[in-house]
Amino acid sequence: MRAAVLVIALTVFFISALRAYASVRINEIQIEPQEAIELVNDSDLAVDISGWFLDDSGGTTYVTLPDNTLLPAHSCLAFGESFNLNKASADMARLFDNTAPPTTGSAQLIDSLGYTKSLGNSISWQRLPDSTGSAIASASSITLWNYSRQSCLATIIPTEIPTPTALPSPTPQATPTASVTISNIHISEIMANPVDGDEWVELYNDNDYPITITKWYIDDSADAGGSPRSITITIPGYGWGSVTFSGSLLNNSGDTVRLLNATKQEIETVTYGDAPEGASYSRYNGNWCHTTPTQNAPNAPCPAQQTKTTTTTVAQITSNPINMPPVTHTTIQPTIHLTLYRIPPEPTILGASTIQIPPKPLSQPSPFQTLFSLFAALYCCGTAIWFCYTEWYVSQSKKLFPAFLYTFQRES
Repeated sequence: MRAAVLVIALTVFFISALRAYASVRINEIQIEPQEAIELVNDSDLAVDISGWFLDDSGGTTYVTLPDNTLLPAHSCLAFGESFNLNKASADMARLFDNTAPPTTGSAQLIDSLGYTKSLGNSISWQRLPDSTGSAIASASSITLWNYSRQSCLATIIPTEIPTPTALPSPTPQATPTASVTISNIHISEIMANPVDGDEWVELYNDNDYPITITKWYIDDSADAGGSPRSITITIPGYGWGSVTFSGSLLNNSGDTVRLLNATKQEIETVTYGDAPEGASYSRYNGNWCHTTPTQNAPNAPCPAQQTKTTTTTVAQITSNPINMPPVTHTTIQPTIHLTLYRIPPEPTILGASTIQIPPKPLSQPSPFQTLFSLFAALYCCGTAIWFCYTEWYVSQSKKLFPAFLYTFQRES
């Protein structure tokens, strides 16, 4: 009986250990300014990762994790070393257990996370959601949970053990602060007066890589009295992403839309006038106008013969912000236009493009119509042949019939 209980206990222990091993994931990769790899343990058990290996996608060099390295449950550790990660081309971070080094054929791969290239200082590749998602580019959050931006390091509580084993401290990393700049995110389109449904604001990412903005804000006029709406969204490179608001945030008679970062600093503001029902306020070719909504797609061209004045304020966030007055851009188009038609110029902002409508293809006959036409043709040909045969037969009968009649009378 005791042996059976011992076997069951050992089985449960090894199954739990295997599950814990499988829950250790590479959660984030930072290439510049200092290489760092963050590991996260998503299980309910602490995992001893002493002697494990971190490596890039190949080569002969790798990093061995130090002895007595324990990764607590639902926590993270970050390691800053030279992993030989590529900056200008794609690479991959790989995690192996302590069975054998990565350069041997018996190495046991635990997890890997790939990326396309380095996107600059303090821009890392990270899983979102944490530990399970695919790699996206965002402001570095080494030692922080990627979604909540709260610390993922375990809080060590001392216990009454006579000779406790001190847990190693993770390699110090540069903790990202609000001074890290996420640039080239713009307000692209505003739906303030929908026919039905909710209001929404569309943002455009003018970078060649995806950007995740976490706990930023959309707000109306600063003195309007309402509370800013928190947003978290991933926007693809040179792409669009929209956030929808339940309830009323924007005024139909005119309002200001402000994009605020995580510290509620203004990134961009757009002011619009009276909002027609069902029309969005869109940026096209550097100008703003009310036009057909194109949520999460290139914006529609502005209607002809329209006068508009738009005020757009853009704030640049740097490591040492300087209080500078906002830059105001005013665009006025004349109300008198010649009746000349021209091809619209190629768009230069927000990636809008001219849509060409292909010619409508000729309709093809149905199988029934084809069969009916074939039958009609065969019927006409058959009728013509039968008519010709009948005429020939009658003409031959007239020649033969008198001779037959004469022979019959003579025999009689």
